[in-house]
Amino acid sequence: VVPMGCNISINCLSTLRCQRATYTILLNYTPAAGVLRPVNSTTFQLRLQDLRVPNWIVTCVARCPNSDKKELVCGTQVLAGYPPESPSNLSCAVHEHSERLACTWDAGKPTHLPTRYTEEEAVFAAAPALAVPLSALRGGSRYSAWLQASNQLGTARSPQRRLDLQQLVIPALPVITGVETTEASPPTTLIRWEKRTRKENVRCEERYRAAGAPAWHVRRPRPPRWRESRQNTRCSKALP
Repeated sequence: VVPMGCNISINCLSTLRCQRATYTILLNYTPAAGVLRPVNSTTFQLRLQDLRVPNWIVTCVARCPNSDKKELVCGTQVLAGYPPESPSNLSCAVHEHSERLACTWDAGKPTHLPTRYTEEEAVFAAAPALAVPLSALRGGSRYSAWLQASNQLGTARSPQRRLDLQQLVIPALPVITGVETTEASPPTTLIRWEKRTRKENVRCEERYRAAGAPAWHVRRPRPPRWRESRQNTRCSKALP
């Protein structure tokens, strides 16, 4: 593993028992541009400048005199990338009934290398999101959260952020149970839905748009035209 943009030297050490063999170094199975420089009687070197490809398969082959067959001498893999940047824009939420704390963040510039993120004592593979079971937390509702990103080139840590689980709960989505349109003039559409949330002080809100229209219209309930049955937790709303 090497930093992206660095200069590297690749050595090919031969154990073939033939004199005046011809050596070739392949990069991703294509002959490398450049001149092989002899280091000694059995070792040749290729120098690469400003390496910008994240993944190289390096293969050294040789052909003995009076032979058309190329023999494999050695091979390896070269990974080039960047150390991780400090994760930013950490955002967490708990979807009601999910029993999980879901977090997303901005990982910054791609590292091109396997990168992992550490939160407390758990290690998660590099990804734009993670989900922590609430049962894994140590009780209470207030926490300080941070992320640590690490790979073979370095480590970076995000600033701490305070979280209150009670304020992060996203209410469960309601379920539409019926839509009726009257034949009056002008016609009125009545939408009925069932609430699934157990949280208090939650208002219902709907979005609608005409078929093929790009924009959504948002309507919030108005007390004179809004009615809710506390017994069966069903809501209805009339649209002109």
